[in-house]
Amino acid sequence: MLKLLPFDLPQVRKETAMRDNRWSIIIVTVLVLLTPIIKATGADLTPLADCSAKVFNEINRTKSWSGKPPEGCPAKVTVSKTVNGAQVTAWFTDVDGAEWVMTALTVLMGYRELADATALVKGNKEILLRVQKLGDCLDSIVKRNDPAECRYKSSKEYFSGDKMGVERHWEIWLDDDRRKSVINYIIGDTEQIPYPPVDLGPAESLPPGTDLHLLIR
Repeated sequence: MLKLLPFDLPQVRKETAMRDNRWSIIIVTVLVLLTPIIKATGADLTPLADCSAKVFNEINRTKSWSGKPPEGCPAKVTVSKTVNGAQVTAWFTDVDGAEWVMTALTVLMGYRELADATALVKGNKEILLRVQKLGDCLDSIVKRNDPAECRYKSSKEYFSGDKMGVERHWEIWLDDDRRKSVINYIIGDTEQIPYPPVDLGPAESLPPGTDLHLLIR
């Protein structure tokens, strides 16, 4: 004789829903793990260009570097002297838990440009246009692994000991003979966030907070 077991339809629906939710959580978790942690877009670079322009304006106005970020600048800033001009590096770091993303811009302005207000305005406009192109290249690298009109190099560094973790570095520049401009984009989970690299050639770095007169020839 066939004996029918009790069938609780609401309970079955509840168990099915719980199982579906578990699978949803698993799928979402996998997708999150597979999603690149590269977050920057070209628009993120504009404040760095603005900060650099303000620093060059300050040097033109005061003939010196105060060692402090200009008013309204959301980034940290350093200035270096080179043979041909002043080099500004502006950067900010986005920290999300144990991970961080650093975006740094390094640009060069010639001494003759720094001494002439008209040439300085033109130079700052050129910096903004170049940074917009660099931002487009960064977006293209992030989305399609294609540097577009730029050149780039990347590396992955593993650390142990006092500085444990992994850092991924991208260096992006325009392959032409015009104004030197470099984007350094770094992702990591090390506790000690690195100092932004400077790659425009030999330079004398001026530590933040140090006043030093820049001779404009």
